[in-house]
Amino acid sequence: MINILPPEVYNRIAAGEVVDRPYSVVKELVENAIDAGATEITVEAEGGGKKLIRVTDNGSGIKKDDLKAAFLPHATSKLKTADDLAAIFTLGFRGEAVASVASVSKTTILSRAKGEEAYSLTVEGGVFGEIAPAGGAEGTVVTVENLFFNTPARLKFLKSDASEEGDITAIMARFLLSRPEISFTYLVNGKVRYRSFGDGLESALAVVYGAGTLQNCISIRAEKHGMRLWGYIGNRAYNKPNRSYQSLFLNGRYIVNQTVALAVTNAYGSYLMKRQYPFYVLFLEVPPEVVDVNVHPNKADVRFASSSVSRSPPLTAALHAIVASLSRAISERRMARSDSIEESTSRKNASISMPKRSSGTAETLTDVPPNSSISNPRARSASNCEVRKENSCALTVRI
Repeated sequence: MINILPPEVYNRIAAGEVVDRPYSVVKELVENAIDAGATEITVEAEGGGKKLIRVTDNGSGIKKDDLKAAFLPHATSKLKTADDLAAIFTLGFRGEAVASVASVSKTTILSRAKGEEAYSLTVEGGVFGEIAPAGGAEGTVVTVENLFFNTPARLKFLKSDASEEGDITAIMARFLLSRPEISFTYLVNGKVRYRSFGDGLESALAVVYGAGTLQNCISIRAEKHGMRLWGYIGNRAYNKPNRSYQSLFLNGRYIVNQTVALAVTNAYGSYLMKRQYPFYVLFLEVPPEVVDVNVHPNKADVRFASSSVSRSPPLTAALHAIVASLSRAISERRMARSDSIEESTSRKNASISMPKRSSGTAETLTDVPPNSSISNPRARSASNCEVRKENSCALTVRI
């Protein structure tokens, strides 16, 4: 006998895939806030997210008539037809998250759309309450309490509060980096952990990794085969003990992709010891129609639609060219420094000529403009990558 499952059952099944942990609840809710056009987002977590998760934004808000629909499965404002799946521009699109979260917690949405009054609706364990007038600013506040209260088996297998808090902090760090134009405030048990002001990637990097990070990074910007790659990559001496310091954002979406990770690691291969990993925060931009983001329950990985892109030899070659070029340039610059120091030491009256890096700045690796002259033709990789020293602390690359 084949049973047609009721909503309270299939929503809990979906919750097992979409919102398996507190951090995934935070991820889904913050993505919704970003898609709503928010410029200010506040995230609060208590008890490792098990006790309380609250996401407040100043986005477009939800109208009263749509408030109940927001809790229904497969209800979304981001898709209308199957053709829309071919070119997804938003972070969320399936319409599963809120329904799944509300089926395993007490979830309240308080929202006010522009020009309207604020209303709230609470759903506890999949049971709907009544829509009621409320007080609130324009935007949306989603409060999730007692996560997995009605699924004790799931609650039993969650990590400690500290571990769950660490995973929430990690995903929040990625949001700060991926959307540096948005002001984020992240509080843990009432204490501010992160606060950014939406004033650029350099500021976000300093908030997440510390003010000294940029001094050990090279800014890169390159374009090849219809792909645009930009961001920051650590110099070869700035390595980390694990891959948690590696962030890749594809069209603004944080993903874990082995193609890019291996390309960068292999390019650094001769400079890294075992169990050392390069630092990078990279942004890869491709046309949305050539990438399928609907291949992973948590949208954590993607599949490139074009076979030529999915094998990614252009991407691998581009990354290798960038890293090889900056490594060669850094080596030459260090040799120049060493020669300058030795000459200065042997000739006491001679001045030491050393290029200096300004505090808090990173070296720059960008595309060379067409017909530009290359002042250092020897610094050229096997991938026809041209490097030009614009000044004492800048590098330019064309791939």
